[in-house]
Amino acid sequence: DVRYIWSLLIFLVLSGIIGGRTEKLRQEMRRAQQRERSVRSVYEFSREIAAVGDSDYIAATLARQASETVGKRVRVILGDKEQGLREVFQYDPSAAEQQSRFPAGALDRAEAAVAAWVYKNKEGAGCGTETLAGAEYQYMPIGGAENIYAVFGVCLDGHRLPPAEQRLVDAWVRLAAVAMERASLAEQARQ
Repeated sequence: DVRYIWSLLIFLVLSGIIGGRTEKLRQEMRRAQQRERSVRSVYEFSREIAAVGDSDYIAATLARQASETVGKRVRVILGDKEQGLREVFQYDPSAAEQQSRFPAGALDRAEAAVAAWVYKNKEGAGCGTETLAGAEYQYMPIGGAENIYAVFGVCLDGHRLPPAEQRLVDAWVRLAAVAMERASLAEQARQ
């Protein structure tokens, strides 16, 4: 009926406006849920490593927590001043055996070279960075100004980490650095 054409137009405009608002609310809800997951994961990681004095446990926990949160393969490569990089803790959320531990010598040569560069130069490198960008992983040093205890790597497959995930990874790396520094000082005190 032609008399109701104005009613139809008004209903269509209102449904378009309401639909747009609903989609914005959904996006805000997803962002809020992601922020909540991020904060919870950082809290859980800090709680798990709060009183731990074992770098191996810290590395394994960091690999698991980071991988489960960002949904990507993650590795933490421990090192020491005499041997360089020595042991890898890797977590793959899509693999049947998700957690693995192996000597650093078993890494792919190209990835091992990038990780060794990060360990030596105390700077991030790899995929998504300006330095050695051909790597599959993005690597970041775990340590302070004087000592590097490990290298953190996240598999990006040629992409970049979104800014929110990059901030989250930075928080994990800083927490792990503090925990590994504490473990190192405790070991020195024991000796």
